[in-house]
Amino acid sequence: MAAGGDEAGPSSGRRQRFTAQQALGLFQTLASDDNLARESEVEFSDGGSDSDGERNAMNFESDSDSSSDTEGSAARPRPQTHIVNNAATDWVEISQNLGLDLTPLHLQNILTTRNEFGDPLPPRSNRRQVPGVNANLDQSSSPLDCLKVILTQDIIEDLVKSTNEYAEKRCMPHRPSIRKRSVYHTWEKVSEYEMVKFFCVLIAMGLEVRPSVRDYWSTEEIMYNAFYHTMFRRERFESIYHTMLHCSDPDSENKHKIEPLIDAVMEASREAFYSFQNLSIDEMVVGFTGRWKFKQYNPSKPKKYHIKTFGLVDSTTGFVLRVFPYFGRDTSYNPELDHDSGMAIKVFDTLLTDVGTGHHIFADRYYTTEALVRYLSGRSLYYTGTLNLNRKNFPPQLKNIKTMKHMEAKHYLRNDESMLITAWKDKKAKKPCVLVSTKADTSFLTNARNKTKPAVVNNYNMSMGGCDKVDQRVTYYSNTDRKSYKWWKKLFFWIFEIAQNNAFVLYALTREQGTAKMSMKAFKLKLLKQLQDKAATLMPAEEVENHTPKRKKPRETNPVDRFQGSKHLIQWTGKDRDCVYCSEQSKGKRKRTTFICSGCENRPYLCAKICFE
Repeated sequence: MAAGGDEAGPSSGRRQRFTAQQALGLFQTLASDDNLARESEVEFSDGGSDSDGERNAMNFESDSDSSSDTEGSAARPRPQTHIVNNAATDWVEISQNLGLDLTPLHLQNILTTRNEFGDPLPPRSNRRQVPGVNANLDQSSSPLDCLKVILTQDIIEDLVKSTNEYAEKRCMPHRPSIRKRSVYHTWEKVSEYEMVKFFCVLIAMGLEVRPSVRDYWSTEEIMYNAFYHTMFRRERFESIYHTMLHCSDPDSENKHKIEPLIDAVMEASREAFYSFQNLSIDEMVVGFTGRWKFKQYNPSKPKKYHIKTFGLVDSTTGFVLRVFPYFGRDTSYNPELDHDSGMAIKVFDTLLTDVGTGHHIFADRYYTTEALVRYLSGRSLYYTGTLNLNRKNFPPQLKNIKTMKHMEAKHYLRNDESMLITAWKDKKAKKPCVLVSTKADTSFLTNARNKTKPAVVNNYNMSMGGCDKVDQRVTYYSNTDRKSYKWWKKLFFWIFEIAQNNAFVLYALTREQGTAKMSMKAFKLKLLKQLQDKAATLMPAEEVENHTPKRKKPRETNPVDRFQGSKHLIQWTGKDRDCVYCSEQSKGKRKRTTFICSGCENRPYLCAKICFE
């Protein structure tokens, strides 16, 4: 009833207002209806029906007394538990001394098929694939053969085409008044031969890190390396590296500058390899300190300022199956997904697009939510991840586990047995570790040092580090730490390292058992030599005749041979020239002399008073 006696019905568009007495009466009525509903639910639970909906409505104790199991199926032992009261969900705390295999009871009667990992799955399993290498590779395959599977011929041809088209667009406005020494004046189209040599130099630069790109073409005796002078002229390499390199359409902007290349490399990777059961999903960061609106800052990361990417990696081998960068609202999530889905579901659905059923996904607490766990269960995928204590629809008792003792574990099981939460506080840990899993048990493992920990914690530690393993390999001998003003070039060099990582995994998996393992450094050196041989086969005949690079001699550290025990004879010439020794010692300041040393081979000009002593 409204304040002035006016009635506000549903069609009036006004909120209905009650007096205090009317509100109290309405509250009592609702409370009595709620009590009637609870009584009817208890009577319904005691009925012992066989349907799945009725089993979910029962509490844990009444479910254990129910006789609704299918005839012939073995009765499962039920652990001793006590109910954890939670308004949102019903959880039970399990004694850590009792083992429990986490298999949902409501799926026992419909699990009719098994996936490629041997686990039972519902009949809707979409495909069966053999985990491991699916490409046409064997033990005789070389590192170059493995790289060709990832960086296909089509990818290299598209890269050459995009670079030439972009260079043509940039040179066009400068053609009327191009300076003689401008990069636009000396530019020539890139060929596949030069692109292969470009890859060679990138690998060599990662193996031998120097402060700047120009240092690789230094003629100083201590820094001189004939390899770089043979592969490229410095000006030519810098024009490709700094100016003309491009991997998409010339007019592309933002994410379209790099995503076509990333998608092509990842698609080729998935065709060459199908992952084993355990997969890890995590952020993979690429350090970048330049200006970019999507640059991230996180002081806990190895690179505080970085480009954030999401990655799906095989936990066993470290093979990267899919990555995509973060571009804010323009991030390339799966377009078929509901826009109201949470951030975690968007990331997982995009990364797991081509993943079949039966896999076990590992992730950290940044993604773990009840909605995500249920989404993955709906796709017949297992999940294990750490948990934030303030997440909704989880036992409220988790907020009070900070008082746990060291080497103590607590387990919480959902009534429908769809999730198991394990809280574990290690010997020196300040806070307990909390994990939620849909494929776990309450058993414990003892290592060689007689240290005991829950099996689910050990499995998480062993399988979660897939993305970290890749980051470790990439940073060993890479070119990604070199500064760049262009954000997409950081991703270009990074995805080139990812391609080498995947090729390294393929090469290792195709070796015979018992073969000595090859390190990443040895793999890159062998790959570098094979790329050089391939470049030699692609060299045009006219380039062999007309463009043979001249090998520059290294600059002598001591241009005067008087330190080598020669016979020095002073001679006057009458010509005024710079003293080679004084000018070298004074770092560019000119000191003139008219005397030479006739005993030295190159007859250097020297000051008669000091330099001959």
